Amino acid sequence: MFLKGVEERDRPTLEKLLHDDGDYWIIGTLPLSGKKSKDEFLSTIGGLWKIVDGPVAMEIHDLTAEADRVSMMGTGRMKLVDGRPYENSYHVMARVADGRITGWREYFDTLMVWNLLAKA
Repeated sequence: MFLKGVEERDRPTLEKLLHDDGDYWIIGTLPLSGKKSKDEFLSTIGGLWKIVDGPVAMEIHDLTAEADRVSMMGTGRMKLVDGRPYENSYHVMARVADGRITGWREYFDTLMVWNLLAKA
C-alpha cells in the first residue's frame, strides 16, 4: 500500500501510513541520506516526484513478513524529466504496528543516485 502511494504520488495516503514518531533512514552520505523525521522523509519522496516524468514504478521481487517486520527487495523504474531512464535495485526493511510504518531502512545503489543528482 505504501509503495502504491509512492507510485501514485499520493501524499495524503503516505502521511496516514507513516507513524508520526517513526524512525526513517536512507543509506549513504548523499544529501537525501540519513535519519529522517516523518516530514523530512515525505519531503525526500516529494523531491523524487519533482525529477520524474510519468509514473514511478516499483516491481517487487521478494516480500517477506515476520512479526512486526516487512522486507521487500525490488526494482524501481522511471523516466526523469530530462528524458533519462532510471532503474535501481532496492531493499527496504519496514517495521509496522497497528497498520502504520514505525520504522524504515532503505538500501539502494548510492553511486547511481549520486550520478543522477549530479546531472539533475
